[in-house]
Amino acid sequence: MKPGKRVFDDGPWIVEKSVTEIGDDCTLGECCVIQGHSLEDGLFKSDRIHIGNRCTVASRAVIHLGAVIEDDVTVDTDSLVLKGTQAPAGSLWRGNPADQVW
Repeated sequence: MKPGKRVFDDGPWIVEKSVTEIGDDCTLGECCVIQGHSLEDGLFKSDRIHIGNRCTVASRAVIHLGAVIEDDVTVDTDSLVLKGTQAPAGSLWRGNPADQVW
């Protein structure tokens, strides 16, 4: 795992640390999940996850493989960011599956 500086860790589940990159000044909420793998049609797949600087992944949110979360993004509580999602800088993501709110 490549963690940034001053990351607040409130007990996330980071399943594949070797493919996870987290920027500086991030907040990882309690029981959020950062998962770099999936099983689709009997095939195991994995991909990197990038979380930029000053991001918040709220409690019980899930980030799936291949997601690129740019700087200053918030993923709200109980939200599911699907595989391959590109979250632009400064955006808010909410829901299951997560959609960009602003």
